[in-house]
Amino acid sequence: MFKYAAYFNSLIALLLGFFVYLNGPLKKQNILLFLLSASIALYAIFFALSIYARNPALSLLEVRIFHLFAAFIATFFYLFANEIIFGNTFKRPLHFLPFLTGILTAYFLLKGDVVRGVERIGNLPNWTVPGSQFFIYLSHYGFFTTLPIVLLIIYYFRTSGVQKNQIKLVLIGAGLALLGGWTTFLPGWGIKVEPYGIHFIFIFQFLLAYAILKYQLMDIRTTLSKIGAVAATLFIYGLGYLSLIYFYPILFKEEIRAYFFAFFSLTYGLLAGLLFSRLSLRLQTAAERTFIRGWYDFDKVISEISEKLIPVYTLKDALREIKTKFQEIEFEGVRIFLAERGKERFSLFETEAGQSEEVPFSHPLIQYCLKKQEAFSFLSLDSETRNSLSDFRFLKANYYLPLYSSDALEAIIALQGKTSEAAFDSKDIALFKLLQNQALLVLDRIRPYERIKNNFEATQKKLYDAEIELERSQRLASLGRIIQEVGHEIRNPLAALFSRAQDLRTNAGNQQFIEESAELIVKKCNQIEKIVNMMYSTSHEPKFEPQAFDIRESIEGALRFLPAREEIKIIKEFQPAPAVWGDKDELERVFTSLFTNAFDAMSEKGGALTIRINGDGEKRVKIEVADTGVGIEKNNLPKIFDYFYTTKFGKINERIGFGLPVVHKIIVEHHKGSLNVESSPGKGTRFVISLPTVNW
Repeated sequence: MFKYAAYFNSLIALLLGFFVYLNGPLKKQNILLFLLSASIALYAIFFALSIYARNPALSLLEVRIFHLFAAFIATFFYLFANEIIFGNTFKRPLHFLPFLTGILTAYFLLKGDVVRGVERIGNLPNWTVPGSQFFIYLSHYGFFTTLPIVLLIIYYFRTSGVQKNQIKLVLIGAGLALLGGWTTFLPGWGIKVEPYGIHFIFIFQFLLAYAILKYQLMDIRTTLSKIGAVAATLFIYGLGYLSLIYFYPILFKEEIRAYFFAFFSLTYGLLAGLLFSRLSLRLQTAAERTFIRGWYDFDKVISEISEKLIPVYTLKDALREIKTKFQEIEFEGVRIFLAERGKERFSLFETEAGQSEEVPFSHPLIQYCLKKQEAFSFLSLDSETRNSLSDFRFLKANYYLPLYSSDALEAIIALQGKTSEAAFDSKDIALFKLLQNQALLVLDRIRPYERIKNNFEATQKKLYDAEIELERSQRLASLGRIIQEVGHEIRNPLAALFSRAQDLRTNAGNQQFIEESAELIVKKCNQIEKIVNMMYSTSHEPKFEPQAFDIRESIEGALRFLPAREEIKIIKEFQPAPAVWGDKDELERVFTSLFTNAFDAMSEKGGALTIRINGDGEKRVKIEVADTGVGIEKNNLPKIFDYFYTTKFGKINERIGFGLPVVHKIIVEHHKGSLNVESSPGKGTRFVISLPTVNW
């Protein structure tokens, strides 16, 4: 069992160290982990060789060699831990001390009395018999395995977030492995126990690999997934080839002939070669998406962001698309601060109601962004900028991505982290750089459009304000005209009433005068009541009750109220038309007003009133009302739908000017129709009405 466990641990250690080294052959952290893994692998190999060797001399040599590599495990573990924590390995003389003591220990292991011989312990034929110099080996191993454990524990309590999780896994794995490694020294104190600690080495390697994959202690996940995908592809094609060879005689009841075997093998090999990279890429993508949380296809994300930003024409829409994509690829705590030029500040983009999170342009973080002009982490900030965030906690994040146009800093994207709890890696940094370049192009395209849009909106607002002011002036003018007109119309009958009341004092005994006065008073009061009723009907409209009906019903109803006039001829040209959708009584009121105006226009010379109905498709009905009266002057046509505008003079009900404004309101506002008028002085006037049908 010990033998196979040792070989298995050796294989795992070699593979892990090999993958790490290939992924960054010039990085100190990668080199040190490779040397640590290689020492573990060689330790395990010589351990397996020594415990079952039949030659005592060879067994003693192999025992000394596996202890030698155990000493180098301590050396490289210390240096690896130092690089993780401080990142300054080989920059101080102290860092060369484990090499010197390691070389000294190796010398005594091979030439001195560190290991005196071998003896049987339990099921193991050959195990260490400590010599007089065993303490040298014990001191080196003990010091350079205990010191990094202590440093890792201290660093664990001083760090946070992803780094804390990384250190925790390394600490647990290393602690268990080194605890098991101490079983090597128990025979030196007379404790005869088998080296079960060899099994703990696998735990250390497993947790280290987990830290790499889950929390990205080292950026080798893509390398591992790529090699795994290639191995899986080879396995699939190999299994397929062997299966076909195996099942061919069973299916076809004959042996494979040599020429067919050669042809089949060549064809299968060519197809496998053509499809190998495609299948391998699919397997790698599927594995990364399934087993690596927060993984994303870099090229696909860049392509999707570019496609989303092409049709965008405002900065806010562009930022909204970027934020959505960041959330899709599992970036956590995405907050965007948008520049407000006129207010000299940055404010949080898309805040909730009641929130107000703003930071002035003069803030050190904003100034740092202007100076840096690239993505940066919180740890890279100087102490002054870090301290300034204590009063602006909403600004604090793990990573910052400033977005620029050619003119200025437009926005800052603050990222808290990744849902996988991994650190931002080189792929993320590359994504940020490309996104900055993409944003520069987009913002330079957007800015001219936004300036034009803002100028247009400002001009439109000025125009709207001017229209509101004009409308207000017109309302005031109309109100003045109404007051003047109504005052004039009421003052005349009141003057007559006042005059007659004065005369009644001197003619109190004249019965005939009293009767005439009573008749006059009733007449003038009716006149005043009519004016008041007209005003009331204008401000209090009847309830609109639409229904489907034949428009001829409203027209015939209005014609019944017209007086019989021999000099005026009524011509009806009714074509088949669909039912309209509207208020029959309101439309009857419309036609009554139009017919009355037409009769008044032809009162002196007579003429013809022509009424036409045409179906204007399935959704509209067109009605024309034309007379041959006096017509309307061209410059007066725009005014005929204004309240109190009239060209009539005479009785009060003829000159108050309420008819056509009410007609326009009923047709256009109530029935969503249209009303057009054409007129020529001396020739007549034609009104064209279009109303929606039940199919509208």
